[in-house]
Amino acid sequence: MILTIGIPKGQWDFMVMKDYEIQEQLLEEWKLMNPDATEEEIEAEKEQIQSEHPSDYSDKVRETLVNIVNKYLPVNVKYFEPEDSSVVFEQTTAVIYIVYA
Repeated sequence: MILTIGIPKGQWDFMVMKDYEIQEQLLEEWKLMNPDATEEEIEAEKEQIQSEHPSDYSDKVRETLVNIVNKYLPVNVKYFEPEDSSVVFEQTTAVIYIVYA
């Protein structure tokens, strides 16, 4: 099953901003623990944070979308867990791919 859900631009921008804020907060905490870090080390850590935490807030949005879809499924349709799906965020939309085993 493939579901496409539109995300209002303001909410989309908010979600992207929250992901960025989380990454920046993690970087600031790392800088406090590594006060003698060079610019190269800071850049390397920033890249690592971006790769490890690209969507902390988006993951919460993903779980919310899955819960919303489950809420409106007919009673005779099996609910699915977030692990049964993958959510792809595209500019102002979320596409949910649901795989039933």
